[in-house]
Amino acid sequence: MKNKLFFLALLLPFSLFCQWEKKVVNTSKNLNAISFSSSTTAIVVGDTGIILKTINTGNSFTTIASGTTKNLKDVHFISGTSTGIAVGNSGTILLSTNGGSNWNKITSPSANDLNAVAFTDANNGIIVGNNGTILKTVNGGTSWTIVSPITIYLLNKVHYFSSTSVVACGANGTILKSVNGGDNWSIVNSSTKRYFTDVLIYNDSLLFVGDKGIILKADKNLNAFEKDSLCAEQLRSISCQNKTCITVGKNGRIMARENKWMAISAGYNKNYNDIQFINDTTAIAVGDSGMVLKTITGGISNSTEEIETFEAVIFPNPANGEFTISMDDIYPGKTSLQIINSLGVVVSNESFQNTNTISISENLASGIYLIRLSREHNIRIQKLIIR
Repeated sequence: MKNKLFFLALLLPFSLFCQWEKKVVNTSKNLNAISFSSSTTAIVVGDTGIILKTINTGNSFTTIASGTTKNLKDVHFISGTSTGIAVGNSGTILLSTNGGSNWNKITSPSANDLNAVAFTDANNGIIVGNNGTILKTVNGGTSWTIVSPITIYLLNKVHYFSSTSVVACGANGTILKSVNGGDNWSIVNSSTKRYFTDVLIYNDSLLFVGDKGIILKADKNLNAFEKDSLCAEQLRSISCQNKTCITVGKNGRIMARENKWMAISAGYNKNYNDIQFINDTTAIAVGDSGMVLKTITGGISNSTEEIETFEAVIFPNPANGEFTISMDDIYPGKTSLQIINSLGVVVSNESFQNTNTISISENLASGIYLIRLSREHNIRIQKLIIR
């Protein structure tokens, strides 16, 4: 059986070990958003009411009935619950209370297109949409009320950065802020007219992305801004986990950062509309024409820019759980090592100082793993087979 596993591994397609793997889904519709309801379960929504569900961290997807043909723009699962909200065109609001297996239409107080939804706890949430639309719920999404608008511009995204502090962004450089849970809002001067598509909080800063590759960094009080342009394409979504950030956008654009922003090639020219990390190494991006990409290695090693690297050899390989990693130089700082299984789960995480040789003894199940070695500015990924 062990010999069969070894030869099977040699026959597997190389794409399994690339940084981004295209997943097969039963739709060619544009996919607009993804949200995880657990460490393995996620819902994807898209045009003409398409809803897809995965229960194995994106390795396969099934189609779920939505009860609508409206384009769905966003989906959000309340942390720690099986309750999710999807929103879309013509005021569409859908509610699921069982992890996305079933969806019910909720009466909407607005007929405007709804573009994004976020919750801060099991009760309180905000929806934003076209023409400055803002809706609020205090009962977990079963009913919604209109908040008096303060802008005419389209709002693309909303994000809580504390239990009562909320930020929304959209067209014409619009940034709105609320400090009382969304009851009242004020306009923030972003000093740009760029079209913002997404916002999130990371390391006590707010990050906005949008047209012409803009990335705008602000403190949590939205007082100090740092602006940069990463590329020519529109960036549509950004997600960060631990020390890695990835932003995706039009025409296959992927930018990633650990120590500096780098252009990444996944080999496809589709528009990517959303990306979400589920753990330190696993992220899923969704986009037009049924595009679903998954990485289980953090996704940043397919850089189209020149980056420093180092050589590493694993022996024996295949191994029985004991193996040695030999690197081409003695690095004076810290070398971090992660062992990642085929589901993207980090099964071992260690650090080593001032060495070029690492001996590992782990009780690993038979299978195929990725060894991820990282230094301050360098990353090396190798395949390991356990018999």
